[in-house]
Amino acid sequence: MENSNLVKQEVALLPFETQQGFEAVQRVCKMLTMSELVPKIYQAGGDAASQNRAMANCMIAFEMASRIGASPLMVMQNMYIVHSQPAWSSKFLIATINSSGRFSPLRYEFKSEQGKDDWGCRCFAYDKTDHEKKEPLYGAWVDISMSKNEGWYTKSGSKWKTMPQLMLQYRAAAFWARTYAPELSMGIKTDDEVADIIDIPYEEIKSKHLKQHEILPDDVKDDLTNKLSNCNNADEIDMLFDTLDDNLKNNHFVKKLFAARRATVNIAPATATTNGNDNGTPENGNGNGDNGETGNGENGETGNGGTAERAVQTGVNRNLVIPIVALILGVITIGTAELYRRRLKRR
Repeated sequence: MENSNLVKQEVALLPFETQQGFEAVQRVCKMLTMSELVPKIYQAGGDAASQNRAMANCMIAFEMASRIGASPLMVMQNMYIVHSQPAWSSKFLIATINSSGRFSPLRYEFKSEQGKDDWGCRCFAYDKTDHEKKEPLYGAWVDISMSKNEGWYTKSGSKWKTMPQLMLQYRAAAFWARTYAPELSMGIKTDDEVADIIDIPYEEIKSKHLKQHEILPDDVKDDLTNKLSNCNNADEIDMLFDTLDDNLKNNHFVKKLFAARRATVNIAPATATTNGNDNGTPENGNGNGDNGETGNGENGETGNGGTAERAVQTGVNRNLVIPIVALILGVITIGTAELYRRRLKRR
């Protein structure tokens, strides 16, 4: 019996060990990629890249099927990609164990009562050599408390709330297979396990942050520009800056936007103030009336009155400076960003 199993395994692996066998599998895979009965990841598209990708997926499915002694089509139908990770369907894993011929069919044992946190399930089976069934092979207990502590139960879209019994059985079977028959699952988790347990490397989270000299995305820049335009003084600008996360605060272009807006609101318009009478002071002349009116009076108008008039003109000129400075700073900021973007493209 053992010799026949070895022969079957060698025959299954033979197509990948010879050039003729490899080419034969390629022809079969090409046929499968043209079928609509296989999942989308195995179907060839219109472009060459899609066809090559589908062919590669089919070849991998054939290799995995040969290792566990299953039909390639069954492997294709029961392997899923969840969060970029391959995963078996739970029912396929259970069927593979039951049909392996090494164990009795999986059975389930429950404890406690439904609705309680300690309500749980475990799998057990017997080795085929244990004809008297004296040594059951028990798997690990899985209960509702574990699902809550591990975050499976509270996860968005979790099936643990809507179908807890089935999830207990599926997870118990996965734990049993990992303990007693890891070669049948090839170390691959089930789809519900991968959906519940997501390991995200720290580097991927870090890569989403803006670098210090990275150009702002258009939507972020437009949003900040609109918010800054509604700030009428330095305090409001500082309050807006405090609401940003450290990632944006350290960005070079964000600092430039806020600096330009601060420079705009910090230029206060000049007010026309006079310390003398606009009409001069002819009454203060010591000469005759005509001389006092002509001398001191015209002098007062030309001196003090002229000073007041120039103060008004200066205030108007400073009011014109505000939008001009803002426009220049905006053009410099946009020009610098565009120049930096072009340099990045050239690299």
